[in-house]
This record gives sequence, structure tokens and C-alpha cells, in this order.
Amino acid sequence: MSRAHNITSQKSYLCEDGMLNSFKNFKSRDCPERALQKAMKCTQSFHKKFREDKGSSSLCRKFTKARECIVRALQRCKKSPTVEATLEMFRDSYNPHCPGGRDRKLTPRWLLKPYGDCTEREYSLKTRRCISSFVRALQNQPKKHCRWAFMNKYYFCKKNIAFVDCHKDATKFERRNLKRLLLSTRAYEEQKFCNGINFKLSYPRKIQQHCEKAYVGAKEACESNYVATYLKNKSDESLCRKYADAKRCAKNATLSMCNVTQEQLDDIDFIYDTFNPFCSQFVDPPIQGASSKGIPREFPGNNPKEPVALARRREASILNEGNFIGAKPCSYLLVLVILFMAAIS
Repeated sequence: MSRAHNITSQKSYLCEDGMLNSFKNFKSRDCPERALQKAMKCTQSFHKKFREDKGSSSLCRKFTKARECIVRALQRCKKSPTVEATLEMFRDSYNPHCPGGRDRKLTPRWLLKPYGDCTEREYSLKTRRCISSFVRALQNQPKKHCRWAFMNKYYFCKKNIAFVDCHKDATKFERRNLKRLLLSTRAYEEQKFCNGINFKLSYPRKIQQHCEKAYVGAKEACESNYVATYLKNKSDESLCRKYADAKRCAKNATLSMCNVTQEQLDDIDFIYDTFNPFCSQFVDPPIQGASSKGIPREFPGNNPKEPVALARRREASILNEGNFIGAKPCSYLLVLVILFMAAIS
């Protein structure tokens, strides 16, 4: 038992796996190999993000999705006390990466603001491919006027999504109003895209009234290098890295200088996610340097150093004494020990 205890309580479980079993090299007489392979695959997205940025607020959602995926995978196993205990553990709503230590309740789809047959969030996600096409045109044909790229790669693309994807069942009156709306904002959007304003990072909804006075200046400082480069040369290859760094900096400033609600946290996750139109694969490049530069989500007394120091003391206690602090981590450990002993028996 002590051997299993040492394996599951080792530093990698906390600092590499983020308290989510990777199922790597795991064997069980009750589960087919295919089910275990599926369970291992369920954890990959969470582990990748955790190892890149241990302070990312997206870990809350990814941890939940990984657990739900694992439950579906392990349902292929034979019923046994070990399997049932494992399923019960992963069905539990405990989540060390969410504020309050519990899974975050997602906003029901019907509460989201509609945009025709889509929600505003869905429409925004769909139009990202238009933004990517616009940026790619600027990169591939830098001598072309920005207005050409805006109209041919962004505006008509966005217009097509609005009508075909989100208003396909709209009445003639609704379609006429939508057309007028798009036309009325076209010149303003063109100016924003071509002078770089539109690529300044958005503010989460109703966030500024809950932030420190220095927040706006801090956020603008995060963006300054990236925006200056964009205005100087829209095809500059360094924009991929600079845009990613600007997002990470602005996100950390928001989380550390504002009292964030659950709704705003969802906005922050969306605004500062990994989408990056300046990179070849349209996702942020890996973080340079240490993988744990992200600022934690909760700061008692707005002091980011306090929870970091507390986490380090807890980690030292775990490694030195071999004991997990708190009831829920203990339950995780207990089931993992049971699984390990069952596998080697």
C-alpha cells in the first residue's frame, strides 16, 4: 500500500497532471484496453493546457470536460466495486481549478443572447474564419490596400455567415433590416480593422466598474507593443507572438486587478482564448520560458502572492509528509490507490 501511496502522491501528480489521473500505462482486469486508451485521451487537452499555463482560467472548464469524458469511457468496463468507486469519483463536482472548488455552472443556451438562428457567441466564433482570411490576405499581399482585404476577405465573409448560417429562415423584412445594419457599420468596421483599433483586446462585459483604477492603463500597456507593430507592418511575422503575449498579459491583468464574476470569467475565457489570426495554424504559439507564469484566479485581498505561497506550503506538506490536505483530494488518492492495487494484483 505504501508503494501505491508514494506513486500517486508524487510531485508529478500535482505539478504535471494537475490532480487528474493521466491513465498512462494503467492496466485493469475490469476494463478493456480500448476503454483505458479512451480515458487517457480524455485527459490530454487538460494536461497540455495545465503544463503550458497553470494559472489559466480555462482549466476549470477543461477539467470538467475531461472528467465527463472519462466517465463515458469507463462505462465500457465491467461492473465491479473498483470501477464503481472510480466512476463515483469522476462524477463528483469537485474541481480544484474552479473558484470555490466546484464545477462552474454553464449558462443555459436559451439564456444566451440570440442572433437570428445563432447566439451572439456562435456568430462571433463563426466569423473568426473571416478575420483569419483578412489577416492572411494582409500577410500574403502586403502591397494590397487594406480596404481590399477588408471587403473581400472579411466583410463579404461575415455577411454570408450572417445571412446563410444565422438568418436562413428570416423574413424579407428581417433580412432587409440586417442588410441595412451591415451596411451602416461597414465604413466604421473598415476603419477599425485597418487602423488596428479592432485588434485591441476587448473588455469583458461590465468589467471596468469592478477593477482597480490602474487597470485600464495596465491593459493598454499590455497591447501597446503589439498594436504599434500592427500599424507599422500588418504582415510582420512577430505579430503571432506579440498578439499572444498581449492577450496573456491583459488576461492576467484582468484577473489580478478586477473582482470577476462567473459571467465575466466566461467572457474572459472567450476573449483571451488561444485563437490567433496572426499565426500559421490560427492558435497561440507555446509559451516561452516557464510553464507556470499564469496568474492564479483568486486573490484574497487582491494579493496574488498569498495564494502562491500557500500553494507552495501545501505542496511541501504533501511531499514531505505524504498526506493530502482536505477531504476531496484524499478521496481522489484513495480511489487511485485502490485502482493501482487492483491492477498489480
